[in-house]
Amino acid sequence: MRKFLFVFAIALAIGTQLSATVTASWDWQHSVPASISSVTYQNTTGSVLSNVSGVSMFVDASSGKLYSRSGDAQFGAGTKLRIPVVSTNDIVEVTSYPGYHYYTVGGVAASADVTEHTATPAEVVQGYVEIVATSESYLYKIVATLAYVPTTKTTIKWDWETGTPASITSIHIEGTTGSVNSDTDGFSMDVDATNGKLKGNSGNAQFNSGTKLQIHVTSITDVVTYKPHSYDYAGVKIGNDDYDNSSTATKIHKATAAEVAQGYVEITSKGGYILTITLEKGNYTPAAIGAYEWATFSDAHNALDFTNLAGVVEAYTITDHEGATITKSDINATVPANTGLLLNAAEGTYAIPFASSSSTDVSLNKLVPGTGASVDAGTGVSRFVLSVANGKAVFKKIESTAATVGVGKAYLEFDGSAPAPSIIRIVDEENGATNIDAIDATEEAVKFFQNGKLYILRAGVVYDALGRMVK
Repeated sequence: MRKFLFVFAIALAIGTQLSATVTASWDWQHSVPASISSVTYQNTTGSVLSNVSGVSMFVDASSGKLYSRSGDAQFGAGTKLRIPVVSTNDIVEVTSYPGYHYYTVGGVAASADVTEHTATPAEVVQGYVEIVATSESYLYKIVATLAYVPTTKTTIKWDWETGTPASITSIHIEGTTGSVNSDTDGFSMDVDATNGKLKGNSGNAQFNSGTKLQIHVTSITDVVTYKPHSYDYAGVKIGNDDYDNSSTATKIHKATAAEVAQGYVEITSKGGYILTITLEKGNYTPAAIGAYEWATFSDAHNALDFTNLAGVVEAYTITDHEGATITKSDINATVPANTGLLLNAAEGTYAIPFASSSSTDVSLNKLVPGTGASVDAGTGVSRFVLSVANGKAVFKKIESTAATVGVGKAYLEFDGSAPAPSIIRIVDEENGATNIDAIDATEEAVKFFQNGKLYILRAGVVYDALGRMVK
């Protein structure tokens, strides 16, 4: 019976470990997917579907060319490909026609026909790894091994150049304040023309000196793009960037943490005309997990969705503690904005998807979102911050010395009516092994997944991902 269970566990591991990651391909050599054989972009932009639903690469061939041929793709100098990534464990592999690998992958020049690149934290924040052709090249295939399917980005436009939305050409705000609708329901930008003017025309908008536009952002993954008209251009200031009147080239600005906190990116004019403003919303927020594989986390502005992250990033609220061990509650769905969380994952940075809303009840949660302020011991409460003791992640009680809990982090707060220990464990050390490493090192240990959760079989005993015996 034990032998059968062991063999079954191996089969289950093979069958479901593959589902814990997503392998997306753009394979011209074998025409996978079939639609890739007809892809052609030159002096324009677009996207190319992979063999996995929901995973596409973005093509910027504004100054180049991507042209599918029989068995490969011509990759012209200046062309940029953006491969989506969601974690620093994601790998992008690029294979060229022999000898034609004149491109960079993640900013590093390819030196062989097969180039493998692991996503960096900065690439997870921006949402992609970029492949740039430096000279005429030919591609066989691109393969992205991802932790899970990326969330879909939202592109919002105020486009006077094409008159999108139609109402935009009739906008006239002068000596007052107002707002301008975008092409996407529910998204508008605020206008302060108290000392200026914003007036829509056919093909552009007059953007007088002193006028300010506020583009609403909720994440550092949000990107604002500003395209000015060349006529009478005196420059614009985006956020805290310096005024830029040196070029009428399109300006790209990534939202900063300070701008997310205030809720907008501000564009101030010194005079000129606008063609287009675009807001690309990443619809995710980055979470960094350290070497001890636990982290507190929160997002003050966005509901989050953990539905499809099982087996990769495990999320918990904390409802109580039993002696020196916390009591956790699994989160396998959405959580409201400004919910303190405890995350467990392999070391790395992960893109946590947004949810449009959440009705999950987190009223019993004892994790309090950080604001960047100092947190002291408090009165009538017991407060704890995530720390390390004996090489393991634990919660340590705040005593005489206050602790700073950053924005995007959280701390524990229990009612102080009952005594609390100075250290609270995340894992009950009396309930089997305390970490996966200890199990992995044991002879005849097998990982497997069931119902989206990781388990380990060792000597006929099954343990969960925290190293606890499953009873």
